[in-house]
Amino acid sequence: MPKLATSIGALAQQALDEVMLSNDKLFVVLAVVLIIWAGFIVYVYALDRKLNQLEKALAEPSPADSASA
Repeated sequence: MPKLATSIGALAQQALDEVMLSNDKLFVVLAVVLIIWAGFIVYVYALDRKLNQLEKALAEPSPADSASA
């Protein structure tokens, strides 16, 4: 029985690979995934830069603080 399940799984995977490669859908899926990852990386980089600017702004004493001290 396990060999039958393995055989059916292998046939299903082979059929899926055949369909994806024959219509170049595999490359479309790959391109979409790469675009999503690139967007995520750009977003995280931009967020990091904004956080660094906020940290610097909070670390610098403001002129109003030094006048009252």
